[in-house]
Amino acid sequence: MRVLSGLLVLSMASCSSSSSPPQSIRTGPVESAHTHERDKMMIADAGSVHAALTAHLSRDGNELDLFLETPGRSPEPVTITAASLSATIKVNDEPEQRVVTFAPAPAEERPEGETGAACSHFVAKAAWMKRSDRLTVECELEIDGEKHKVIWKDFRPVKYAHHDDSMTERPAP
Repeated sequence: MRVLSGLLVLSMASCSSSSSPPQSIRTGPVESAHTHERDKMMIADAGSVHAALTAHLSRDGNELDLFLETPGRSPEPVTITAASLSATIKVNDEPEQRVVTFAPAPAEERPEGETGAACSHFVAKAAWMKRSDRLTVECELEIDGEKHKVIWKDFRPVKYAHHDDSMTERPAP
């Protein structure tokens, strides 16, 4: 009987596990949380950490958002101490590369309880970025004392935009 109940527990545990990631990342305090949808992120490995890249397309200025998290079914934010992160970006088939600087996200856009220099959410201004661009973004991250080169290939801002009001009209003054 014990063997059967043990097998039942094991089979139930294996049925309940899933490799699909959660549907969104919530940032900021619960009462004013800002959600970033998982299907609007391109995820790359950075050693033991996942680095998720998403676009914010706005008539007020485009941005790239970078989130660091643990891999797995229920990822948790991973903080690193960095005043900024530099990334090079190849746009479409242009020969020259652009450089952007990711800075820690404003406090209201970070996970609850995340303060000070340790940060899991970084933002880079990319006013030049177009909805239709095809980008290759490269960034070096230091995780647990080890440097990791992270590359997102064929990143399409319109596909990975968690916010897009770039095509809407500005309200009349």
